[in-house]
Amino acid sequence: MDEDTTQIGSPVTLAELKLLGEFVRWQDIGSRVAKLIAAKRLPNGYPLVASRLPTSGIIDLCVDERWRQVEFVRMAGSRFRGDRRVVYLDEGTEKTAPNNWYGVAPSGHYTEREYSRPETLAGAELLVLSKLVPEGHIIGSQVVVEENWPYITFEVRSFDPKAYSKAYEDNWPKLYTVHGADPRVKVEGIVPREPWFNTTIAVSHRWLRPDHPDPDRAQYCELMAPCEILKLHDNQVFLIDYCSLPQEPRKPDEASWFRDHLPGFQAQFKYVTIMLNTGSADYSTRAWCMLELMLAAMNLSSHPAILNQDRLNEPLRDAKQLAERYLETSNMNLNQMSKVFGTGISTTAAFAKWARNPMNVALYNASLDGRRTILEKFQGELAVTDPNDRPLIVSLLKRLAFKESDA
Repeated sequence: MDEDTTQIGSPVTLAELKLLGEFVRWQDIGSRVAKLIAAKRLPNGYPLVASRLPTSGIIDLCVDERWRQVEFVRMAGSRFRGDRRVVYLDEGTEKTAPNNWYGVAPSGHYTEREYSRPETLAGAELLVLSKLVPEGHIIGSQVVVEENWPYITFEVRSFDPKAYSKAYEDNWPKLYTVHGADPRVKVEGIVPREPWFNTTIAVSHRWLRPDHPDPDRAQYCELMAPCEILKLHDNQVFLIDYCSLPQEPRKPDEASWFRDHLPGFQAQFKYVTIMLNTGSADYSTRAWCMLELMLAAMNLSSHPAILNQDRLNEPLRDAKQLAERYLETSNMNLNQMSKVFGTGISTTAAFAKWARNPMNVALYNASLDGRRTILEKFQGELAVTDPNDRPLIVSLLKRLAFKESDA
């Protein structure tokens, strides 16, 4: 599992949620899941994401452009360095394969599922956003050269649109073999699905009661709806604060664990999120909710940050737009300024030259004013259930949204 996502709280799987039938308090969920495991009611686990599922140690892995079931050993490398790899056993020998979003799946997801061959493969094509061609390239031409269902091989010629010569297009011919159900390929009659099981999905929602977020299961039922629409795998993992983090009252060791995991838990809203409409009328006055919306607006993933965005009700859409405006104001020209300072404005003389331009100073001050406004909003105006939460929220806002220290 990724080194930057190991302290994110306790993920809960879709299979567990279905059998539990409700959101269960963190302190109680372990014993209830243990009973499900003992009764063998849960599927085998998916070991690339931490969960309480029993694990078989077997995963589907795309090796040499073909899917195989292999025995998973561990993850190696770092996502930040771009060298994350899956370590697996091949006839007793450890081997590695790239940890590709589209190349790792729960056991049986590709190798055991039946995919009926369409009557014709006419029109089959790799999508422009396939992430197979070199980064920044555009697919110029492609043709199916081999079919061994469910695998299709394309001959693709791609080019860099920034290249000086159009002849550059002929320099990048390559064969790509993909599975017919791969989301990066369009095949008539096959409905591809994104492999969301390769990430956690954070759930943003309003607590409907101070002691329980969902006493009548309304939010639980609402969450199940997009799971069905998206056809999420039963081993999909979610982060739900009530289920994933120790709740009050906390024992000393639970309080320590909570403090260690809370920043990582909140950071996951920057990647993939489902937002629940139930009780959202006052999202924009709830500090925790607005923090999650702001982080979702900062989307660090190449995938959509909010999976059910088309199903958000009006209050939640308004709150999301408010969070986006906060960020837009706060980050005004921040990226441009980072480029300026990042290219050597570090000496006294260089800084003095930069500061002599009134526009540079004005833009810098506007950025600081934007951040100050947001912090004041969170500190003084947003109503939260417990006023003691405000310093913690502001601390997380500085660290996760503004990348500042608390000092």
